[in-house]
Amino acid sequence: MKDCPLYAVYTGGMLILDDALTIFNVTPEFCEHFACTPDSLVGKPLDSLFSHKDKRGRFLFHKKLSQYKKGFLDLTIVILIESNEFISRLRLVKREKEWLAIFENILAEDDDIFRD
Repeated sequence: MKDCPLYAVYTGGMLILDDALTIFNVTPEFCEHFACTPDSLVGKPLDSLFSHKDKRGRFLFHKKLSQYKKGFLDLTIVILIESNEFISRLRLVKREKEWLAIFENILAEDDDIFRD
């Protein structure tokens, strides 16, 4: 861990979602890391951020969500924000009245995910 750069340990941020998995709050860390504003995300369903190119990730998200009982839902997904794609680790956990979506960027800056 000593030689591991900080961005490999944790980068990303958190979205707070209602019971329908609609975004109602965004942490400043999320906005800073993904270069977006809260206004561009609030009111959107979480899965609207998933890249359409990541069909497997979208499928696994809905499959795991349908089987969720407690603890973390944990998966790798490509998200699309402001025309930029990021491969991220998503950990989703249900709290009493909300869901927390915790994102960690897996790749370093300037890594390409998909090329046409």
